[in-house]
Amino acid sequence: MKIDNISIELDGYIKCISCFYTVEDVIATRKEFCFQNGYNKLCGSIDSGIFAISYLIGTEKSKKSVLDNPIVKINNKVTTFDELHKHSCYIDSSYSLFSSNKSVKRLIIEGLKKSNIKIQYEEIKSLFGLDDERINRPLKACGNEKIRAMVAIGYAFGKQIFCFPWLSKIRYSYFYNHIKYVVDTLITLGAIVIVPTEEEEKI
Repeated sequence: MKIDNISIELDGYIKCISCFYTVEDVIATRKEFCFQNGYNKLCGSIDSGIFAISYLIGTEKSKKSVLDNPIVKINNKVTTFDELHKHSCYIDSSYSLFSSNKSVKRLIIEGLKKSNIKIQYEEIKSLFGLDDERINRPLKACGNEKIRAMVAIGYAFGKQIFCFPWLSKIRYSYFYNHIKYVVDTLITLGAIVIVPTEEEEKI
């Protein structure tokens, strides 16, 4: 199934976790969030609800949250978070797909076998500009390139929705080149990209 748009209508409390921050975010009044193919920027503070919605879409850990009758839609059809999570990926080392000590190369190859998408390992390596040496290491040993490596792994597993954790102004600036690279690449691939940040982005 090709995903063109998603929407979630809800309110509630969401415990959001990333390798940088943990926060109990709140969506105090019922709101509908809509996302289309391409780059979806969300600007606000860490507890303004934008971390929450990206986290809820990106990770199955949302089951720990307290939500009031959420309405989830894919391509304008009502579905469930469980179905949504089959297509989404949380770009953070806390995400279950990235918890292994396997090399980035091994994870990409495993992903391609599972998803059967029409692309080869070398194409993914080239698409995301992965280094010949680092790709043979586990994610934790890839330095800042791990952002591109995580997206490459997610894409190999057939993911179409890529959700970032909330990034402060300083962290966003620090990772800017890698974020811009994967955002530009994912846009050409027709993916949905959600990036919650502290301020208006450069992209």
